[in-house]
Amino acid sequence: MKGYYIEGDRWYSKSGVEVKNPLIQLKRSESLLRQVLTRLYINLPIESRVVFVYPGFTLYNADPNAPIILPTQLTAYMKKFPAFESIPSHLIEKMKTLAGFHIRNSDVDKKLIPSYTYEDLKKGTPCAKCHSFSLRIQGQKLKCTLCGHLENLRNVILRLVEEYKLLNPHRTITVTAIKEWGELDINTRRILRVLKSHMEKMGDKRYTYYK
Repeated sequence: MKGYYIEGDRWYSKSGVEVKNPLIQLKRSESLLRQVLTRLYINLPIESRVVFVYPGFTLYNADPNAPIILPTQLTAYMKKFPAFESIPSHLIEKMKTLAGFHIRNSDVDKKLIPSYTYEDLKKGTPCAKCHSFSLRIQGQKLKCTLCGHLENLRNVILRLVEEYKLLNPHRTITVTAIKEWGELDINTRRILRVLKSHMEKMGDKRYTYYK
């Protein structure tokens, strides 16, 4: 019988081997998907769940409010989605766009990627919580003027880099590129420090970029 048990934020197999916490992976995936939707001007709700389908699976010490669907809950959960419910045509087009980002064997199938250019994408920095673009720098943090969420500027820059890499895989990552992408009045030296600390510097002088 396969299963895991939880101690705090750590997950372990029944043999005692620590495994990756799927809830952390879920949170990161949801954040990246929401950023993609925002950049492509697609306004759709996201409901994320970790689903275990193996019938003999067991999970110990789980928070009952955690976004987890166990095998015994799967049938009831699927009933929330009527099989013959009609889907509006505008949502079908959005679904096709998202399907274009399907990844196979860790390699993006270029034939399926919807056509767009860098200029088509919305520039700016969305709030990590409410996803609005009403932000301002407040000391070492970025504050959303709508929901009040505060985020460390270093984390903001790293988030912008992840978005930029995902949506612009053929463009080089430079200080100027990230500054332009985020449309924030962040000091250039601050961006440079973050890139140097978390990425590998390539090139030299005017042709410096990061990987």
